[in-house]
Amino acid sequence: MVLGSLGVVAAGQALVTSQQVRVDNLHQALSAAVAQDQDLQLSRAQLAAPSRILSIAEHELHMVAPASVTYLVPVNPGPPESVPATAGARHTAKTTRGGSNR
Repeated sequence: MVLGSLGVVAAGQALVTSQQVRVDNLHQALSAAVAQDQDLQLSRAQLAAPSRILSIAEHELHMVAPASVTYLVPVNPGPPESVPATAGARHTAKTTRGGSNR
């Protein structure tokens, strides 16, 4: 009976040890994934930096800043004009006849 209980304890210890190794491996994988995520966030921030965008626009795309900017005043186009009923009916008849829009 003593040998049986020692065997059960040894098996339990082996199980705990193997699970601890698994937890350690998962912890290392998690740490590596967090580090990679931080690196990717830094790369993304560097790629989206306004100074980088401006440099690409000026040197690679040959864009220049305008000497002056003129803002246009918005125009109110007014209410939409209604289409006469006869014109709309003719247009509908043309597009539905024969399945083509000639």
